[in-house]
Parts: sequence; C-alpha cells; structure tokens
Amino acid sequence: MDFISDFLAATDNGLSPERFRRWAALAAISAILDRRVWTSIRPEKVLFPNLFGLLVGPPGSGKTIAINAAKEIVSTQGHVCLAPNSIT
Repeated sequence: MDFISDFLAATDNGLSPERFRRWAALAAISAILDRRVWTSIRPEKVLFPNLFGLLVGPPGSGKTIAINAAKEIVSTQGHVCLAPNSIT
C-alpha cells in the first residue's frame, strides 16, 4: 500500500469524508517533502510539490478531523514548520 491508502484506511471512522481525508494526506505529503524534491519542467525551471490545501465545507462536515489527522503525521517530522492555529 501507499501512504495515501494507509492514511485513508487509518482515518476511516465515518467522521470525515474521504475527499477531505485524501486532500489532507496530499497536503501532508507536500509539507513533508518541502522544497527537497522537485522536477524540471523546462531547462532551468523547476517545479516543487508545494501545496496549500483548503478544505471547504459546511460546519461539522469533518474538515477539522481530516486536518488534525494530517497534522499528527506532519508533526512527527522534525524539519517541518507549521504555522500557528491563531496569529493573535
């Protein structure tokens, strides 16, 4: 299995839709890869897998559950810096 499949299986508790959990997994991979991995798209032009994901849905639809599951995974990586939940 791959990371995304494992993440989906581990978070499949009926509290968050699969699409939220899938995008949270993709955002976690992007955060962990940071700017350490890239591909060339043209000579001297690189493409980084950086991704800013937004989960949009009504209140109580499972956005926070998916995000928190991804944050747990990302927080185990010492080199990843996460923004604070509140800037005030």
